[in-house]
Amino acid sequence: MKVNVFISLILLLISLIKADLNPDNVLLAINCGGSAFTSSKGIEYIEDSYYEGGQSSDFGSQFEFKNTNDEALYHTERWSEKDITYNLPLGDGKFALILKFSEVYFTSLNEKVFDILIGKRKVISNLDIFSKVGKSTGYDEYLEFEIKS
Repeated sequence: MKVNVFISLILLLISLIKADLNPDNVLLAINCGGSAFTSSKGIEYIEDSYYEGGQSSDFGSQFEFKNTNDEALYHTERWSEKDITYNLPLGDGKFALILKFSEVYFTSLNEKVFDILIGKRKVISNLDIFSKVGKSTGYDEYLEFEIKS
């Protein structure tokens, strides 16, 4: 399954779990732009993998983050002014995708606005993290989807 994430700056991590949201059902968790990490809930994030495009950065390591118990997850990012695509190894099934964001660079509304696609379907349009929570604050997007061959 190809998950296209078109962003202009930050994609901090991806947690992929079965749609019933039981933490024991985490199938894949990626620390985008960073190394392997175990969260306060025991979720084991692998180092940044399965991506095409963008570059990693630890620019966020200079900030303290609000709205999270796992600040280290927000210290790294994968960013680009073009597309970033994550090709996740998934079979058929129902899934939930949790995208964790934080704005660490821009300081005003509408400076970074982007779309998120799963496959070829746009699931979020014109997301502006700064307009949602401001700077250096954890923000999650939860997306359910199904894969059928």
